[in-house]
Amino acid sequence: MSRPEESVERVELGATYEDSATGYQGTATARNEILGGAVSVKMERLDTNGKVEELWFAESRLREVNAPQTGVGFG
Repeated sequence: MSRPEESVERVELGATYEDSATGYQGTATARNEILGGAVSVKMERLDTNGKVEELWFAESRLREVNAPQTGVGFG
């Protein structure tokens, strides 16, 4: 799991994050905010077979691992 740092205020799409509850690491690719203030972030990574794995996490549980990536597929 990651360093015991505070969670991020708002994720930056394209950056790599780790979920503090599960240890899942991935690139933030979408952010969803609903009425009432709940914010979820979709993170993607490649699984062991090379397929894209997509999961949603509460933004408040995420900790930044790497700065946003640039280049093909990242605008």
